Amino acid sequence: MPVKRDQDATTGTKLLRLFQRLMLDGRRHYQGDLAEWLNCSRQTIIRLTTEIERVIGASLETGMDHHRRWYRMVPRTGFRLGPDLEELRYLRICRDMAAPYLPE
Repeated sequence: MPVKRDQDATTGTKLLRLFQRLMLDGRRHYQGDLAEWLNCSRQTIIRLTTEIERVIGASLETGMDHHRRWYRMVPRTGFRLGPDLEELRYLRICRDMAAPYLPE
């Protein structure tokens, strides 16, 4: 049985870290860079992004750039007057996750 690269991180932890990284900005994140950042294999990145894609669908974009695979999260919402209850809840979660890194 192969040995995990990062013995201390569970799949769930890696999934949440990857989701958070993709969610924070709209730029392209390359598969090799993500694998290095999470200390895992490129295949693990594929598995994790597949799980994310199952939940958020077309909001997760992927592509190739000079034989390098990249991933990016892009919101796919139309114009509405205001956020719904789920969006507000999501924004509160984002705020709570970012709070330790923000100044007073």
